[in-house]
Amino acid sequence: MAPHAKSPPPDLVDTLIVGGGSAEQLGLVITPQGDLVVKPPFNETTSGGCFAASDNPSFLKTTPNTTNIGANSAAGVASHVQSRRYGLKSLSELMQAQKSV
Repeated sequence: MAPHAKSPPPDLVDTLIVGGGSAEQLGLVITPQGDLVVKPPFNETTSGGCFAASDNPSFLKTTPNTTNIGANSAAGVASHVQSRRYGLKSLSELMQAQKSV
């Protein structure tokens, strides 16, 4: 981390998992094909605040698709963290609320 950068307060970041743990251990729902069930476009898993990146939530295991999924997941994570910091709803939560109306 750069010397001028500040770490976010610990209560804003639930858990960051990088290539560890299994979906079953995390309580995530998996499709019959073995992919993670996520809410588009930010790839939030069935465990709120947990986002899938790489090719985990997609049947299409290609580099361009993986890059796109990672970018969307990063936007979802950023929105989630900022929403918790400022007491607002994240973009994912707002989109899900619109779907149910």
